[in-house]
Amino acid sequence: MSQSSHKLSVLPHLIKWIPKNPTAVKKVISFDLDHTIIKPVQGRFSRTSDDWLFMKYGEIDTLEKLSNYLNASPDLHFVLFSNQGGVVSEPKTTKSCIKHVDKINKILKHISDIDSNLCDRIWIYCATKKPASLFGKTKSTKSSNKVNKITKNNTDTATKQKIIDGRIITPELFDIMRKPNRGMFDEFIKDAGDGADSISVSFYCGDAAGRPNDFSDSDKAFADTIGVPFKLPEEFFR
Repeated sequence: MSQSSHKLSVLPHLIKWIPKNPTAVKKVISFDLDHTIIKPVQGRFSRTSDDWLFMKYGEIDTLEKLSNYLNASPDLHFVLFSNQGGVVSEPKTTKSCIKHVDKINKILKHISDIDSNLCDRIWIYCATKKPASLFGKTKSTKSSNKVNKITKNNTDTATKQKIIDGRIITPELFDIMRKPNRGMFDEFIKDAGDGADSISVSFYCGDAAGRPNDFSDSDKAFADTIGVPFKLPEEFFR
């Protein structure tokens, strides 16, 4: 399913949807995707590309809230940064990749049908899973729901790399893209065509805040990493 409003790029470490004809990006508000903007009809994870709906906080759903914000501030852009640990995008023909791309295309088409101006201001970045077969066997580690932030002291210095579609792909690249690290944000700044100093990001909003019932604190830590205030969805969408 094509999405005429956006340019789709499927990379081994990242899937992104960029508006085809964006206006100059100066003011941004940014969000997580799953369980912040949308959620499955039932359960925690989408089963099909049609298994989603816009979340509601009170009487107004998230799509209506974003439309209202754009009407009040016509120069806004909305950037979504999402970890997709269940999606493998190398090769691009994996079932998980095809399902996820189709899902986001359907969401964008739905938004466009309701508010095309809003759709043209939405940027989506999804960090995908490192394929187990891409770099060969690696030393197994104890699984954890926490997402580790990369620092100079804990960055993996593995030398394995692949050339895919003319790009150098390393194991570290998958970690760099994944929140709370800033890879997706840096990719957006590059795509927007301006330096970070010329773009004002008001806040980042997500559900992973490190509360007792949260699966991690990756959203709160991501806001800290990119140097912007953090908001819970219940705060912004109320």
